[in-house]
Amino acid sequence: MVCGLNDEELFILNLLYSKRCLAPNAGYHSRKLARLFRRKFNKPDDDYVKLLLNRGYLAAIGKSPVKYYIANIGDTAKALGAHGYNVSKGRTRPL
Repeated sequence: MVCGLNDEELFILNLLYSKRCLAPNAGYHSRKLARLFRRKFNKPDDDYVKLLLNRGYLAAIGKSPVKYYIANIGDTAKALGAHGYNVSKGRTRPL
């Protein structure tokens, strides 16, 4: 892997990026995330979420149930872009 992330972690980051969970007031429910992850990979998502939290890609909102959002958008965009996911390059200016 280019950035040290595996397919499971990239799936989580892409899901949160596509849902625009980029701020503490726009988190994604952990139960929905776990259901979608189990449907795709047939295993629990706890270890992968903890790894992303420890690496600084994600942050948690202490609600019940816990919500997650992308804490470091720059590194997330670089990682997703390096693996071929559709990521915006930032603001564009017409010529």
